[in-house]
Amino acid sequence: AAPQTAIMIVSAPESLKSTAGSCGRRPVKLDAVQQMQQDVAQSMHTLHWDWQQAMGGNCSMKSWINQGLGRADGVHFSANGYNKIGQMLANDLLNIAGVKPSSSAPSDTTSPAAFIKSDYNNYGYAQICLEGNTECKSIGR
Repeated sequence: AAPQTAIMIVSAPESLKSTAGSCGRRPVKLDAVQQMQQDVAQSMHTLHWDWQQAMGGNCSMKSWINQGLGRADGVHFSANGYNKIGQMLANDLLNIAGVKPSSSAPSDTTSPAAFIKSDYNNYGYAQICLEGNTECKSIGR
């Protein structure tokens, strides 16, 4: 119905079954799931965004926990962690589109940039907005 639509597989993030030790212990099947997601994206010619790599790769969850970005369970993220990873994903999407991302609201400059307006916790959506454009593209659940 929409042949120009891009599909993106967002891989499973780095997560821990146990936080004991220097890196913690990853779930047994996490590598297999992440590889399967990458294989499907490649075989189906879709976009693939490696969440674990965005976090810093293997052994990154402990660092996220120590920075207050991950929860102590080694699986979930804090609100700041989810916001950070969301901003990283949005910036990567904007880079794919050839738009220079900006972390702030619109300014009076004429440089092509975009910003994220997010109130996901209250409304369940975020918006990617181009500076100088009064309309935003909504991303929602």
